[in-house]
Amino acid sequence: MEAREEISSLLMRQLTFRVGSTERIAYQFPEKGSTGSQSAVIALHGAGGHPLIFRRMSRLDYALSGHASIIFLAAEKQSRLSRWSLDSESDYDFLLSVFDYLQSQDISTKNIHVVGMSNGGCLGHLFSSTCGFQFGNLVTVCSAMPMQLGSHTQAAGSLTGPKSVFIANSMYDAIIPYKGGYLHSDIPYEVCSHKQTVDYWISRLRCNELSVFSSPIYAELQRAEASLFKYYTSDAGNKVLSLTSVSSSHCWSLISDACNHGGSKQRSIRRILPPPSRNNPDHLPLITQLTAKFISQK
Repeated sequence: MEAREEISSLLMRQLTFRVGSTERIAYQFPEKGSTGSQSAVIALHGAGGHPLIFRRMSRLDYALSGHASIIFLAAEKQSRLSRWSLDSESDYDFLLSVFDYLQSQDISTKNIHVVGMSNGGCLGHLFSSTCGFQFGNLVTVCSAMPMQLGSHTQAAGSLTGPKSVFIANSMYDAIIPYKGGYLHSDIPYEVCSHKQTVDYWISRLRCNELSVFSSPIYAELQRAEASLFKYYTSDAGNKVLSLTSVSSSHCWSLISDACNHGGSKQRSIRRILPPPSRNNPDHLPLITQLTAKFISQK
């Protein structure tokens, strides 16, 4: 693995990785050393997306400022759109290269987290299920586990992969089917249902369901009926958080859409977790706030 750094701005560093015979691009926010953080998040955009658009949409670097450096990876263009491959080694090796780079910056793999949107989340599940080491947390939004993985029985209590997993999906998503099945023709993969994906990680991490939420933020969203939460934990401290947004959104703001289109009870959740605002940069997407809390374990 070879990584080349180019300073693109005061807050961003462009990284170029040599993966096999190709060069792959990633963007690091904030640049190395600007926060003194010993944690990092690897962010994977959805099919047809771009890392800088995902950064602007998710605002993960703002939410985790001072806690973690964020590296947004760029997928290669395949056919008509850029997407992550689930049946070749190039993108898998790209992820390994980024892990190697972060370890060279004295960041332990246990403090490295993976966040994926849509097709990027599918790659996150693939990588997390098969990598040979343990890392921090896996967060996927509007995504699911590829069927070829979910159909295999994994050894419970495995010491490899993520320590905790947060899975968020829309109940009526037309692109990633909530009940599982094939995606649209541009990405002809079959994925597990939301329940199958959650059950896989519950078994893998030896978790049991809890009747009490770990944070008031989850309970408030549950009471607002905008989202359905289930929270699981293990004796070893592993966690699985399952979120179902009662919406048809296939986007990062899936919870916000459920709140905005619901009744007064759902809209009241905005008093607890305000929506993003150009006039107030502290207001972040709800899913970003939940992701930051989950990663920082607050």
